[in-house]
Amino acid sequence: MNELAPIGISTYSRLTHLKNTIGALQNNTLAKHSRLFIFSDAPRVGDEEKVNNLRRYLHSIDGFKEVTILERLENSRAKNSRGGIQQILEGSGKCIFMEDDIVTAPGFLRYMNDALEFYENDSGILNVTGYSPPLDLTRYEHDYFVLSRFNGWGAGFWKKKFEAVKDITEDEYQAFITDRKATKLFVRLGGEDMLNLLESEVSGLIDAYDVKAMFHQFKTNMMTVYPRFSLVQNTGHDVSGVHCGATMKFHHARLWGKTEGFVFDRNPKVNEQIRRANFKFRSSGYRGKLINFTKKINIYRLLKKTQRLF
Repeated sequence: MNELAPIGISTYSRLTHLKNTIGALQNNTLAKHSRLFIFSDAPRVGDEEKVNNLRRYLHSIDGFKEVTILERLENSRAKNSRGGIQQILEGSGKCIFMEDDIVTAPGFLRYMNDALEFYENDSGILNVTGYSPPLDLTRYEHDYFVLSRFNGWGAGFWKKKFEAVKDITEDEYQAFITDRKATKLFVRLGGEDMLNLLESEVSGLIDAYDVKAMFHQFKTNMMTVYPRFSLVQNTGHDVSGVHCGATMKFHHARLWGKTEGFVFDRNPKVNEQIRRANFKFRSSGYRGKLINFTKKINIYRLLKKTQRLF
């Protein structure tokens, strides 16, 4: 194997979450051979004590080849996270990155490094993830599957592919939502929540690399590599996260116990049964929202048609 991908963690004030994340990483089989970078966002007014307590803990972390701590002077969740990814990629060309609410299985780092090495030059693969939704894959025999939907809960990146994901312009968005075939395919590939996420991103309600990446994948026909069973648990669905409410929908009773010998294939294709299962999982609870969004799309299309008459 080539040099291991550096690990990056973005954190703010959730000390208990971070301790769980670090503890799980320390139990990974490749932890002592991996470099760890921790990006600590600056406190907002009123959060100074929480952030200071967390930063004191940061300097006690060991169990890795090297630990680098960067304490931000200005508060910006997006800059702390994406800036952290970019900083590591500038130096190493690849990285594994997560928020402070990601708990990993012991084989996570091995899987991520193996997949990053195997798919680095595959133009059809955008990134790798350690998370897998709770789908029934007991009869599926491969160690991985691919979907046309990005996931960033413990994600692996390559520099050029990461930088290829751009902000979605208003013109791109308008052209997309007036194309009936495109919107139907977008939903079919990812789930009924995709259109609402896209609208929230373009309207400025959220600023999510995940959504930008999903749209980029749709335009370029690129995929994300998932593990057969999840190597990641997201503990942020306790209303402590920015984009996550309280839910057990994404929870796993246990994580995958495999720690080595992960096998991948060249030129992977989407398994239709897994795509349908993921669509059903992702679409649960979004039917009414999709109907409302469809009405908006029809209005946009009518306006475009009217404009062409004059």
